[in-house]
Amino acid sequence: MSQNGRVDEIALIQSWLEEAEREYEAAQRELQRLEALVQDKGAEVNGYRKALEARRRRLASINPSENTQTVGENKAELKDDFIYQLPTAIDQMIYIVRKNDSEGITPPEILSAFRKAGLPIRNNYLYTALGRMLEKGRLKKVGYKYYLSEREKARTASDQSLLEPNH
Repeated sequence: MSQNGRVDEIALIQSWLEEAEREYEAAQRELQRLEALVQDKGAEVNGYRKALEARRRRLASINPSENTQTVGENKAELKDDFIYQLPTAIDQMIYIVRKNDSEGITPPEILSAFRKAGLPIRNNYLYTALGRMLEKGRLKKVGYKYYLSEREKARTASDQSLLEPNH
C-alpha cells in the first residue's frame, strides 16, 4: 500500500468518525428532548391524577346517600348536596346557623362546616358577612354564638326552599 493509499484510508476513517460524531450529537439532542418530554408528560399525568382524586373526593362529599357532614360535636347534620344548591355564601351561612339555631353557633363552627362541606371561605369574609347580617337584622348574637333573628325565622319559614332540600 502506498503512502497515498494510507492517506486516503485515514481520510475515509476520519470522515466516518466525523459522521458518527454528528449522529451521536444528534442522538444526544434527541435524548435530551425526549427526557424533557417524559418529564413534562409525567408532570401532566400527576396533575391529572391529583385533579381526578380531588374531584372524586368532592363528588363523594356531596353524595347524600353516602355522606352527611356535622358541624362540631352534637351539632345538626348538614346535607352537603343541598348546601351546594344555595345561591350564595350568605344563604349557606344562614342555612348553617338555622340548622344550629337551638344551641347557637360560633364563627369557628361555621368555618368548620364550610370546610367540611368543601366550600371555600376566608375568615375575613365570614366575620364581615356575619357583621353585615347582624346590621341587617338577619342574625342576632348572644355572647359568641349566632342565632337567626325572629325576622329571618319568619322569612325562612315563608320560603320553604330555604328550609330543607326537595327530595
